[in-house]
Amino acid sequence: MADHGHPLPGHDPNDRPSKFHIPLIFTGGALKTHGVVTNIGSQTDIATTVLDQLGISPGTFKWSKDLLDSSARQFAFYNFNNGFGFVTSSGAVTMDNVSKKVIYQTGHMDSGAINSGKAYMQLSYQDFLNR
Repeated sequence: MADHGHPLPGHDPNDRPSKFHIPLIFTGGALKTHGVVTNIGSQTDIATTVLDQLGISPGTFKWSKDLLDSSARQFAFYNFNNGFGFVTSSGAVTMDNVSKKVIYQTGHMDSGAINSGKAYMQLSYQDFLNR
């Protein structure tokens, strides 16, 4: 799996989804499926995806979903300094937490998607504080 943090592609601002798009390749005999999967997810989803393929319960990974499960909600959440991004099949939105304004939006991202991103940011931060 690749990682982000490189100046490519191009000179996109640091909040753009293109800066966080990470290709992922699974190989090996434990895979129950093959082909190209275009489901939307985050790095946190790798744990549940691998464990499900191995037949192991991913119960302790509450921030993870199976990327190969077509019934799982298709979204990716990422954060950056003072903001977050939320990506779905409908588009992407990035928010500045300081100004509380949308920085970037593409596709059809309604207030529900923005609120989902805000809720994910709040819940994950509270989970961090609780540890």
